[in-house]
Amino acid sequence: MKTQQPINIILLYLIILTLIIASFFNVVLVYIVPICAIYYVLFCRYSCTISIDSHEISVNYTALWNKSITVGIVDIKHIDYQKGYYDFFGKVEKEIIWSHSFPKYCYDRLIIEFRDKRMMTINVNTRMFGFDKILKQAVQLKLMDKL
Repeated sequence: MKTQQPINIILLYLIILTLIIASFFNVVLVYIVPICAIYYVLFCRYSCTISIDSHEISVNYTALWNKSITVGIVDIKHIDYQKGYYDFFGKVEKEIIWSHSFPKYCYDRLIIEFRDKRMMTINVNTRMFGFDKILKQAVQLKLMDKL
C-alpha cells in the first residue's frame, strides 16, 4: 500500500506561482519569501509518501534535503504514532499542544521500536487520511496494537 502525494505541496506551488504572477502587477516581491516560508514550515516540511508492504516500510520525502527512510519489517518490534493538530476527533496527546490551542508540531509522528531496543521517530505529513490507511495496514501486519 502506498499513500498519494500530499496536496499541500501542490498548494505551495500554486502560492508561489500566484505571487510571481501578482508581482507583474506591481505587487512587491518581498511578500513571496515570507509567505512561502511560513506555509512551508507549517505544512510542507515533512511532506512525503509512505509505502508499506510485507517486507519494508518506506518513507519518501518530497523535499530533497530530507533523506528517504526504509525500515525492514523483520527489524520492527512495535509501531506507535502521534497525530498532529488536524485530527479533531481522534486521540491527540496532551504533550503535543502548546497553550491548549496551538499545536507543538503540524505533522504526524511514526514511532518505531526495533527488536534491539532502539527507537526511531519519523515525522510525516501525508494526505489527510493517508496516515490512517498506513496505520491500518500496520495493524494488519501485526506491528501495532489495535487502533
